[in-house]
Amino acid sequence: GNRDLAKAILCKTRMEAKSDWKVWLQSVSLEVRSRNRELAIKLAQQGLMDHSGTGRLWATLVQLREEDGEEHQMSALKKALSAVPKSGEVWCEAARMHLNPFSPCFDLKISSRHLDFATKFTPQYGDSFLETLRHQIVSTLIVRFAADHIKTMKTALEDCFDVKEISEILGSSIEKMISQFAEEVENSGNNSITNEIYSTLSTLDTNELELRCSNADPNYGKLWFHSRLRPSDTARTVLKRAKQEICKDLDDCAFIYIAAALRKEANTYIKLKGVSSNGESLPNLMTLLERIGQDIKLLEGISRADFVTGFMEVNREIDLQSLSLFNRRKILFGSDLLLTWKPLN
Repeated sequence: GNRDLAKAILCKTRMEAKSDWKVWLQSVSLEVRSRNRELAIKLAQQGLMDHSGTGRLWATLVQLREEDGEEHQMSALKKALSAVPKSGEVWCEAARMHLNPFSPCFDLKISSRHLDFATKFTPQYGDSFLETLRHQIVSTLIVRFAADHIKTMKTALEDCFDVKEISEILGSSIEKMISQFAEEVENSGNNSITNEIYSTLSTLDTNELELRCSNADPNYGKLWFHSRLRPSDTARTVLKRAKQEICKDLDDCAFIYIAAALRKEANTYIKLKGVSSNGESLPNLMTLLERIGQDIKLLEGISRADFVTGFMEVNREIDLQSLSLFNRRKILFGSDLLLTWKPLN
């Protein structure tokens, strides 16, 4: 395609029909596909000056701010919720922040509350239901696989009132957990872990979620379009396909969520015990993992951006020029939400 011509057309359209918020959203999406994140942010902010009540523009801005860190993204989120407190898209982005295991604010309880708002305020937005599915799966995973590690760490933390010492205990607990995963992969092959994960998640009851989703009958969303292969696919079919996708991702990154759960427990211990920080805080999860070393194969190819939404495949780099015409059309016309903003290597 002719990217420069598309930009020129959208620029002219913004001048002549700036009252249509979709023109601004498409302009932002085009800049994201062109790897111009800063310009995409600027266009989103300009669009919001005329369309401050548009939830999709606010949600787009919040997602674009992820690269800038938690503080900037949280600031954008607060402004968004102040402007559109009943936007399901914005509440879904808030939940995604708390579902990202690499985020310092990782918290399954808070994300559950945000997703409840998202599905009630904007039930036609399918991504909120798929993120709710991810939440249920991750919660089940942590209960099944993290309980013993959390219990052992809590025992080691007893009567500990120094943040630095707590950080060392946390790092040791994470290293032991990851080493155990790596050893199982090496000795038994990944199939044993895969089978155990699938066996655990096969018992997960999603009937209530499927019923709520079927009644809402969602009709848009980046993850929703990714999981809906045919226009005739029902909500239950989309959820079933999404469940398989999420379980496939967990084959590679289950230990990341467990490590995040361990860090969350350590942080909760600090707050409950009133541990004096003296200006120190727990290292973020990426720092803790980097301390373990790069020799563990499980850590290869994992980044924070992989968990921005519920599907790792959707979050990773996409070069439109490398795709077939069919897949390019599917991305361009199947969803008006964002592609990953990560620059290609």
